[in-house]
Amino acid sequence: MPKQEFEYRLFYENNERAGKLSQEDYYTYLEMVDYMRDQGDSVIAIDIYMAAALNDFEAAAAKGKKAKNVVGKDIGAYITALKQQVDYTGQLNLRKMKESEGFMFSGVFMYLCAAIVCYFIREILKDTYLLGFYGDLAIAVIAVFFIAVGLYQRKKIIRRWNFSTNAFVVDFFVLVISVLFVYTLRKQPFDYSAVLLLGGFILSSIFIKKEFKQVTYH
Repeated sequence: MPKQEFEYRLFYENNERAGKLSQEDYYTYLEMVDYMRDQGDSVIAIDIYMAAALNDFEAAAAKGKKAKNVVGKDIGAYITALKQQVDYTGQLNLRKMKESEGFMFSGVFMYLCAAIVCYFIREILKDTYLLGFYGDLAIAVIAVFFIAVGLYQRKKIIRRWNFSTNAFVVDFFVLVISVLFVYTLRKQPFDYSAVLLLGGFILSSIFIKKEFKQVTYH
């Protein structure tokens, strides 16, 4: 399978590929997804196996055949055969690695943006600016936007893997408290919010690594 199928957006890539199928083949795709859900397969498992099924469907369509001809009359039997062919453990490990890296990268960027916002608030309190009020304000607004994007992306990963919200709670709590730190300790020469943000990043990273280690292989 193409490497990019295991990037962050596997679910959306599957839907995009399925949308290019004929209407009849698309219904077959949906039937398989519903069947696997009814059988209790995880979202991650469905993503991985349906990516493999789509390879079969696209190959059949190229030969003028329908997805139903590939699946046959027994969806369960086809899925069982598909599961025997796919290296699920290897692909799940690759998926875990990619999404763990994505979570970590979003955290680094998000916390750096949070530090920028805290610095701007500190500037307001001291009435001193690097690029002037409006220049620094524009940078802070952009930083707030990327903080929101980071939280959204991290929340999506947590939901997709059915993880606990511990890492997300830490992120949200630290981001809020860091702003309060800046105001409360505004007369201090050192910006303690930076230390708080670093601690929050480390703690949320520990939580998410623990969650990924507990992912099962079935």
